[in-house]
Amino acid sequence: MGPDKIMLRSTISNGRRRSSPPHFNDVVWRPLDYIVTGSNIGKVMVWDPNRRGDQTVHAYGGDIGRTVQRLAVKPSDSNFVYAAYSEGHICGWDFRSDSNTPSLRITASMVPQDIDCNPIDTNMIAAVTQEGRLSVWDVRKPTQSLIGVPAHAGKPASCISWHPTGRFIGTGGSDNTIRIWDFKAASYKKNTATPFCIIKTISSLRRLKWRPGYDTQISSSASNSDPRLQVWDMRNPNHSMCFHQKHGDKVMGFAWYDENTVWTAGRERVILQCDIRRDAMYTAGLLGYTA
Repeated sequence: MGPDKIMLRSTISNGRRRSSPPHFNDVVWRPLDYIVTGSNIGKVMVWDPNRRGDQTVHAYGGDIGRTVQRLAVKPSDSNFVYAAYSEGHICGWDFRSDSNTPSLRITASMVPQDIDCNPIDTNMIAAVTQEGRLSVWDVRKPTQSLIGVPAHAGKPASCISWHPTGRFIGTGGSDNTIRIWDFKAASYKKNTATPFCIIKTISSLRRLKWRPGYDTQISSSASNSDPRLQVWDMRNPNHSMCFHQKHGDKVMGFAWYDENTVWTAGRERVILQCDIRRDAMYTAGLLGYTA
């Protein structure tokens, strides 16, 4: 993969000998060219796509038996991956260990839908839950969250993205809002936080990611049939700054290659590469348009 082309290098499958093969709910890259997947049967698996034959390097958590909702690599240690499970736990797996017991277990008390790590203070991890709460933990004290606030008015929260500076957290939910939280201004003693800004969308949210190189811009995809990838600016939260609408169905996931190049995967099983400068439609000047 690169800014000019996408090429299929390897196909990974875990279902050749199974009558009911697992479904992969999330996938993340590690810097060492390994791929990590989380499945509906609770397994966190590490794969080497360059191997011939069996590409499995490690498999963890098979005895947990609950769905892996999301994965997150610890920013300071690519051998350590967090997995959020549907039974209300966040487990940390150290790939240097062969033990099937997690190195860390956080009780979220509610079902975590998405997790992300603070890229600056890498001992901090945050989660949003099906019940609409946003919680932050210091992994050195996993038994008690530092802060837990109702983020989306009792509606399910679905996605989270921690700002590259570590200051802001963006959350999205089924209340059709993106909420930006300033944790520099949060009160950990009072267990309170108020949104820095609220961006209103026409759709519930599936994924959020901050746009690289632009500190005030966050991008989103919808969980319904809205096929757009949208880019928003915190300085003007009333409408999206731009969007690309190249898919025939909703965008299931996306990743920024650099500040202008984004890859999107659509439900219609198509992966597209977009140069946001050339391929996106900018909403400034579109009279009567509200994203």
